[in-house]
Amino acid sequence: MTTEFKGSSDRGDEERNRIDQLSGAAQMVQGFTYDHAAHLDPTTVTELMLISRRLERLAERLENDPGVVAALAQANKAKTAPEG
Repeated sequence: MTTEFKGSSDRGDEERNRIDQLSGAAQMVQGFTYDHAAHLDPTTVTELMLISRRLERLAERLENDPGVVAALAQANKAKTAPEG
């Protein structure tokens, strides 16, 4: 199985912040696990589900961290600032 990338410098949808991307990654891992569980050994299924849950918890923790929220807001502000 291969993974296709849009580009080496493309880090995802610009409309989504990094915390949303972590949540999306958790859902992607979970979906992959459900789709392929019949072909995976139980240890791999367990590891994938643990990874999914850890990503979800990490996203929740970062979302509630005022320092991270402020840094994301500042990064978004810098991206939308007019060049000149």
